[in-house]
Amino acid sequence: MSILHYQAGTLFQDLQLVQNPRPVYIDLDFTLLRTSSLYFFFPQALKYLPFWIWETPSYSWSCFKEYISTRVSFQAQTWPYRPVVLEFINLCRTHHIPCFLATGAHRSVAQKVNTFLGCFQDVFGSTRECHLVGQKKADLILSRGQPFTYLGDSTQDFAVWQNALEIVALNPSSYVQKRLEKCALDWSKPLHLVYDQVP
Repeated sequence: MSILHYQAGTLFQDLQLVQNPRPVYIDLDFTLLRTSSLYFFFPQALKYLPFWIWETPSYSWSCFKEYISTRVSFQAQTWPYRPVVLEFINLCRTHHIPCFLATGAHRSVAQKVNTFLGCFQDVFGSTRECHLVGQKKADLILSRGQPFTYLGDSTQDFAVWQNALEIVALNPSSYVQKRLEKCALDWSKPLHLVYDQVP
């Protein structure tokens, strides 16, 4: 059974973070943000594409993210953050619940977001060697050795949700929602669906 949330307060209350304190990890693209952070690197990033192809021996996605994020300037303060997630983070901070940004975006992007927001205890992002999504993100969080809550949105987050105490999904697509409803039963986990506004 899925639980719908349209307000940060009800989500915070239902997760029982005060009664059962634990770290909260939050994805960036389409979770904390309404869109992908890569959107803000284009079209400027296109002019670097030929140089990246010429200079980079390994054409991995993580290498591309590092290449453009260290060459294209961006203003994190102008990005469209989800108010419901920001309010949820503020509630966590009020109750001394540590929040971490864990994103497939490059680490430098995550750091700049936190410089602006100032609400995360630490940030984790992709590097040249590691594209921090899926099982790699799950492994990193698990290596910290604590039960945790994770806010995500997409199929790339299933490996993390499988190891979290519950599933918290932001504006999931109908396809992702259907898969989550099945996984919630298979994993015996509560499913929390969070939406920006009442439809």
